[in-house]
Amino acid sequence: MPLLTFRDDDFFGPVAVDAPSRYRQLAAWLASGIGHDFKGCLDALELVDDALKGQAQTEEWGGEGWSVHFGTDALHLEHQYGDDPEAVYDLGQAREAIEDFWRFLTGLPERKVRRRFRPDLPEWQADLLQWEESWNRRHPYRGRLGIPEHGPA
Repeated sequence: MPLLTFRDDDFFGPVAVDAPSRYRQLAAWLASGIGHDFKGCLDALELVDDALKGQAQTEEWGGEGWSVHFGTDALHLEHQYGDDPEAVYDLGQAREAIEDFWRFLTGLPERKVRRRFRPDLPEWQADLLQWEESWNRRHPYRGRLGIPEHGPA
């Protein structure tokens, strides 16, 4: 059973479904801070994987009113708006939630958008290749979560 579940709203985009109160900030960050952005979710997967290996994030990551930091002990979220501006999550919980969100995103129907980079591939696969090209490294989730070990070419 997933830690968090989401649905795709035509107006709002990803929305958490009945998120337990202790995970409300985590669900809100995934839905609004990452949204439909596969590369943003790939970044989050990479950062949580690195943090679990003892490699702390060296710079803040943010956007959409969020400040995000992956420490070697926890994920720290801070939101500029709302009643609960700060939250800290165990890295294992953060990993599980981010992986759930990745599964949600890749399970959505292909969006009807024009893409210049690899329009022959599903959007998430094209974004994976772009992510690897941008960071000049193989994504650490290759071979996991339905991300192929090799390819696409």
